[in-house]
Amino acid sequence: MTQPLELSPAQLRIMASGVRVEIVALLAQGGPRSARDIALRFGRPVTGLYHHIEQLERGGLVRVVAT
Repeated sequence: MTQPLELSPAQLRIMASGVRVEIVALLAQGGPRSARDIALRFGRPVTGLYHHIEQLERGGLVRVVAT
């Protein structure tokens, strides 16, 4: 059984964005994905997701493994 995720107040602020919640949920379901793949799944331009991915990475909620 998995343990509940404990988030810091800063991480909670980062997760206040619906787009970021969707990104984390997608990654939790299917593992690593490219920004382009995430954009295609959400029907959004990839350039509109870079900011969200960067915020998630800075908060320690996702890890970028390749560029």
